[in-house]
Amino acid sequence: AILSRQNLTDKDMSIVVTRLIVNKQPSNLQLSSNTITENGAQQLAQVLQSDVPLRQLNMRDNQISDTGA
Repeated sequence: AILSRQNLTDKDMSIVVTRLIVNKQPSNLQLSSNTITENGAQQLAQVLQSDVPLRQLNMRDNQISDTGA
């Protein structure tokens, strides 16, 4: 799923996470160049601990601090 440069925020991550859980299909998730912070990254990390077949994740150029990385 290509969601780069969509002005996604931490609030939008709940939708992305829900779609990942329900569909469990994207093997490639592009979330670069949004305004996602460590809170959104942590939401995603929790879901990725379950059985989500994600092979590639791009979250560069967001607002994730060292804490969220």
